[in-house]
Amino acid sequence: MNKITDTLRKYYTGLSIFLLNTLLMLVLTVIILEVAARIIVSAEKKANTSQSSLTEEGYKADWKEQYFKDINGYLAATGGKQVYEPYTLWKNPDFTSQTFNIVGGYRRTSNPPTNSTDSTIKVFLFGGSTMFSIEVPDEYTIPSYVSRKLHTAFPNKRFEVTNWGIPGFVSDQEVVLLSRLLAENKRPDIVIIYDGVNDTRMKVGQAKPETHGFYELYDQIYRSITTRLWATLVWKSSLLTLVMRSRTEELRFEKNESVLQKRAEATLQHYVDNITFVNHLAQEYKFKSVIFWQPHLLTTNKQLLPAEAEFREKSSQQFGKFFTVMQQTVQTNVFSNPAFPHKNVYDLTGAYNDVQEHIFLDAFHVNAIGNEAVATKIVDCIAQKGILQP
Repeated sequence: MNKITDTLRKYYTGLSIFLLNTLLMLVLTVIILEVAARIIVSAEKKANTSQSSLTEEGYKADWKEQYFKDINGYLAATGGKQVYEPYTLWKNPDFTSQTFNIVGGYRRTSNPPTNSTDSTIKVFLFGGSTMFSIEVPDEYTIPSYVSRKLHTAFPNKRFEVTNWGIPGFVSDQEVVLLSRLLAENKRPDIVIIYDGVNDTRMKVGQAKPETHGFYELYDQIYRSITTRLWATLVWKSSLLTLVMRSRTEELRFEKNESVLQKRAEATLQHYVDNITFVNHLAQEYKFKSVIFWQPHLLTTNKQLLPAEAEFREKSSQQFGKFFTVMQQTVQTNVFSNPAFPHKNVYDLTGAYNDVQEHIFLDAFHVNAIGNEAVATKIVDCIAQKGILQP
């Protein structure tokens, strides 16, 4: 019996030592890999200085301190989480502060008071994150600028401008949202739709489809793991960052130009179908519709400042050619095509061309100066094309 016990003890001791040594080697290996990954990630952060310089250059304004205080409060209160909305998938959580306000899921627009006795002309603006304009206070969004410029251009009229822009929206969601508003008896006099970037990215550039409601999905994952200490450590791991990047980054955007061309043509046809539907709604519900193809860093002819030029080079390497392919497809089939059936579609690619100041905060989003440039072009179009009579 003692011999059997000694044998078991010997095997147990040997197995324990082997398992402990294996565990120790595994822990040491993970530590070494994590240290190496942290060095790599840190080096990349130091090398990637253009984004921070864009932000620094883009926020030279006296409202900056209060605005960032309010935005940090918004992110702390909501985590940036989107709220589920039937049919359009999501909207924004409500928030109140001095410079950044969301009411009923949509960004507040600063409409100036007016002494006009005319009936109010209701203007609805639709778009994605560039229309939502989280980068600036309420009074510097595209819709707020549009409101002020409309009142200046038409001093004897009264306008009420509403911002229906939602981050991440594509034209399909904007059309559905407009339909829902009309069904709820919210009737505009003018509908302005401003997009192109999200349709291009989601439908042309993505190498693999992704969950379009990714805001809610990401938030659920993030909130679930931050409640567990071990998961938090994993989430913050540089090694995990590199592993996830190695599995997703190279497959993120399509590179094959023939594939991109086919996607661009199909995306444009679908976009035109959405325009057709909006125009039918305009005819039925008696409002004017104006469609704008938006500008961005990869297609602008603006004289770029050094930080902007550096970031465009990096963005071009990241995204490849799909924005260029889509832009050429739209230009050929829409803006340079006299047979294109819809005459209420306008190209804003050149909206930034005359701007001398720094405006870009990333490849697609701009500061208040950029928003004002876009709003100026929109109001000029409304005035010059006779959409509103003086």
